[in-house]
Amino acid sequence: EIARQIMDFFPKDGNSIFAGKFWPGVFCDIENTLLKADGTVNQEVLDLLNKEAQAGKPITLWTGGDIQKLQKALLEKGIIWKVLSKYDFAGAEVELAIDDERPTAIRDKYRIKARMFKKII
Repeated sequence: EIARQIMDFFPKDGNSIFAGKFWPGVFCDIENTLLKADGTVNQEVLDLLNKEAQAGKPITLWTGGDIQKLQKALLEKGIIWKVLSKYDFAGAEVELAIDDERPTAIRDKYRIKARMFKKII
């Protein structure tokens, strides 16, 4: 009975528990966005995140990769925003996504809708 209740908690359609919800704030990818391919910080992206944070926007860093490895790399650089998996937001909508991938890739790969999108080159 307990196992059934636990399984019933999770969505059956492949969406996350955040599905169907709108999440305000800024959702920024880490790999090749906030951190460059060589592991250094993209200062332009960091400045943008700091500006949004100062304006009162919640900042969430997210990735389709290894959360613990990236969290460690960010902490070593003094970046302390929370890090979550993009997969946790399947079926959800976010206010602003910042990513090196195209908005259609975020939608198709992770099933996330972004009201606003900033592509980092």
